[in-house]
Amino acid sequence: MRSLSVIIPVFNEEKTLKAVITGIKLFQPLEIIVVANGCTDHSSTIAKENGCIVIEHTEKLGQHSARVEGAKKANGDVLLFLDADFALPFSELQQFLTSILFGNCDVTVNKNPKEHSSTEVWKKLVAEWKGHKECGKGSFCKAPFALTKEVLVKSDFIKSTYSVEAFIETLKVAGRIEHRH
Repeated sequence: MRSLSVIIPVFNEEKTLKAVITGIKLFQPLEIIVVANGCTDHSSTIAKENGCIVIEHTEKLGQHSARVEGAKKANGDVLLFLDADFALPFSELQQFLTSILFGNCDVTVNKNPKEHSSTEVWKKLVAEWKGHKECGKGSFCKAPFALTKEVLVKSDFIKSTYSVEAFIETLKVAGRIEHRH
């Protein structure tokens, strides 16, 4: 089984962060990296008290930039990106992670996007253009999503400055993509 690093960008989410951390700890990840993205509340303290690696930024980064900061520090074979504002039930996360942790895919994206922005529409169009119909509108770069460290390195995800650019670069190198709820 592949090792798991979890990356959680946080902006003033002290009310929900502990539940997210507690839920993901059930998977015994190699590490949980919290990127405190210009927080002015106690999010960093909560993350530290719960054994997370904390990367603190005084200014607010964009969502993708915060994910990139966490990805740079990650040591796991699989990187799981979560949002700090809602905890997913263990059974959903287990179903979401099983294939990628056991080497059956390289990228796992979500099926049920919550946003319908123009950025999400562009991601859907690019996915279809590249032949990855499983990547629905908002399925990538809207948490949760996971990718292997190998895909991360090959895709220049870390060098991308914008989530759509990262999405396109990842599709270029991802061999096996799976979508889950």
